[in-house]
Amino acid sequence: MTPIIFHAAFFNYSNVGLESQLELLKNEILENSQKYSASDFSNTGCWRGTQTLEHIRFLLDAIEYAVNEQLEYYARIDQTFAEFAKKDFNIHYWANVNETGSRNVMHAHKPGIFSGVYYLQGDGTGDLRLLNPANTLGECNPESPFARDFFFSPKDKDLIMWPSWLPHEVETNLSNRQRINIAFDVRFNT
Repeated sequence: MTPIIFHAAFFNYSNVGLESQLELLKNEILENSQKYSASDFSNTGCWRGTQTLEHIRFLLDAIEYAVNEQLEYYARIDQTFAEFAKKDFNIHYWANVNETGSRNVMHAHKPGIFSGVYYLQGDGTGDLRLLNPANTLGECNPESPFARDFFFSPKDKDLIMWPSWLPHEVETNLSNRQRINIAFDVRFNT
């Protein structure tokens, strides 16, 4: 078998959760955004809260399912992930409310193995851009395999995940609606 190097898969699960579950969680996040100050790590025009959410169980269950699916996928490519499948993991999450005109600057999530976002309101609120780290210096031919940036246009109720080491950003919200999501890292216990 020819080894795959620097491979990163993008997992998209559409239509996650019932409308009633989505509304309860969205209302809880919006209430928190009125009650609590934004965390110190927020981008301009974004409220970020780390409060424990009462109505999130359906989403945590979906993330756990997705993590196990990704572990199976990566274990076929890299034996390291066969070992991860034997470990417990936790899901560290936070809520984001991005106003019109706001964006999330390029960053990565070092503590996680997988990272992701669940969009409660995503339609038309700005694409997620995953950057190939080799291309951040502009040193790659954009036609090379796996060198191009990847853009994802989120829809309401999309759950997406990728390896945490990938730099990413969210483009400016040019819509007249708030971008409301739950971002998360999956961390394995050592």
